[in-house]
Amino acid sequence: MKLLEEPPCDPFAWGQAPVVVIRMLNQREIRIRLEPAAAPITVAYFLTLVESGFYDGLKLHRIVANFIVQGGDPLGTGDGETDCYVKGEFAANGIDNPVSHTRGAIAMARQDGYDTASCQFFIMLRDVPSMDGQYAAFGHVVEGMDALDQIALVATDAASAPFVPIFMQRVYIEQL
Repeated sequence: MKLLEEPPCDPFAWGQAPVVVIRMLNQREIRIRLEPAAAPITVAYFLTLVESGFYDGLKLHRIVANFIVQGGDPLGTGDGETDCYVKGEFAANGIDNPVSHTRGAIAMARQDGYDTASCQFFIMLRDVPSMDGQYAAFGHVVEGMDALDQIALVATDAASAPFVPIFMQRVYIEQL
């Protein structure tokens, strides 16, 4: 696995605060404003994956009511990744990142190590300040929290996987 310690491209190539849209299979949309100044490596890699169509058709594979909705795993199980890890851009890893894990924040999921985020992300359903400095938060939902709240109501198994799969139809960068 390759570790990205520098942005793979200019994190501001899509603007100072690019917006990513997640269009769900039911046509509901979630708009997320990214913060490249806070987490330039994470934002650049995430936008590269979005632009390539990587997330199109993937499942939201983990839903924990009143906590998070997680997706971005190409296997749909929570075990998938890409061929890259992204340097963890958060305080516990020595990097100042002012984005707080408040309701609507998007952050990279990771394994136990600090530099093990790949392609999976989660969106906060409530404020969890204890996660600040532990995960690379890199933006906030600006529209569509109601869609996430509906998703959070679905029935899940013991591993927090929805019984009925929930798919992201298309994930794209909004062009203003």
